[in-house]
Amino acid sequence: MNRLVKFHLRMLMGPWAAAAALGFALAIGVMRGTPYLGEGMWTVRWFALGLWMVWPVIAALSAVDAARLTTPEARYLVLTARHGQRGYTAAAAWAAVPSAVVHLLVILTALAIGSVAHPRGGWPIIALAILAQLSTFLWFAALGSFIGRLLSPVLAGVVALAASLGLAQVLTNMGLGARGGFNPLGDSGASVSQIGLTWNPVHLVVQILVLAVTAMVLMMPRPQVVAGKLAPGFGTLAAAGITALALIALPALIPGESLLAVPVAPSACSGERPTICVFPEHERLAGPLVDDVRRLMDAADAHGYTSLIPERVEEASHRHIPADGKTLRSLGFVERETPGMAELIQTLVYPSWCPAVSSEEPPPSEFWLSLDSVVVTWMGLINEEYQPGVGGMALTPDGVASLMTAWQRCDVSADAPTPATE
Repeated sequence: MNRLVKFHLRMLMGPWAAAAALGFALAIGVMRGTPYLGEGMWTVRWFALGLWMVWPVIAALSAVDAARLTTPEARYLVLTARHGQRGYTAAAAWAAVPSAVVHLLVILTALAIGSVAHPRGGWPIIALAILAQLSTFLWFAALGSFIGRLLSPVLAGVVALAASLGLAQVLTNMGLGARGGFNPLGDSGASVSQIGLTWNPVHLVVQILVLAVTAMVLMMPRPQVVAGKLAPGFGTLAAAGITALALIALPALIPGESLLAVPVAPSACSGERPTICVFPEHERLAGPLVDDVRRLMDAADAHGYTSLIPERVEEASHRHIPADGKTLRSLGFVERETPGMAELIQTLVYPSWCPAVSSEEPPPSEFWLSLDSVVVTWMGLINEEYQPGVGGMALTPDGVASLMTAWQRCDVSADAPTPATE
């Protein structure tokens, strides 16, 4: 077995795809200070960010190996031998399997470093999502092998590379193929927290099955030799047609979205007036942001601006902004980089519960002036400089309370009250 492995490593280009997969995964893994650590779903989707770079490498090297097997000097091994198809299969497997193993190990390592013991949604959906990603490695190796059987080694590599880049654009949820429904090649990853979302398991299962079946279809045909030259036979044309039909038709036939909303409230809470709650996955990042909120609340309390102090402040999640205009305010998303104080103030007081601020028609100019005035006021309470964006002015406690009351009932056209005197 060791001799066979050494032979394939020496003779094939495909195994080198694993080195590319490792390099891309490591580069993606350390971006932006590894903010995904601790979140199971985000970790898995984070490493999907680099798949579009790995796929063309796998396909190109697989195509080169298949083309080299089909040259006049070697084609007797795969075209006329009784089990010649195994040569193509082995070459494609060496392009896909080592790369898939590397990708899997990187994800598992990241999950371990992030101490993800009980991921939201459970391990089965995590395993299914990882399997869906790994199935793309096998599919692109099969695609490259299919292309390589009809072309010269250099041309096969170039065509497979270009085809893979194009398919990554139209069969995922990025670029030209951007859509929320079913995507045969899955998604292009996530660069923000995924709390509040989960995968659609039906989409994952269909993706795995479709890629597995079409990969087998692409691996089956062998080219014909006509007058000493390679030509596609009926099997080749049929395989291309079946695969194209499946990839084009399924996105329109599979219902639902690829990601599903799972509203969830943060459970790591501390303090009183207000109680500040974040998601347990973000406790390691939340310290500076929680301290800034406490500083704002203490300043508001000390100067009599009690209308700015809610009973509870919660971290937001996807598809869910925890604010009701009365006792609950939104903290926004907890990230490694803490927002500036002015941005934090806007997040805390922004009336996200009001339809008028999320409709296609923007709120009236009075709202933006009032919001800017609240920011000016609160920044003054903590003695920090702030250049008003639209001419806001510091308000009295009663003026701020009047605005807070108006926004509670979604009156976003309320004028900013009389400014506070110097």
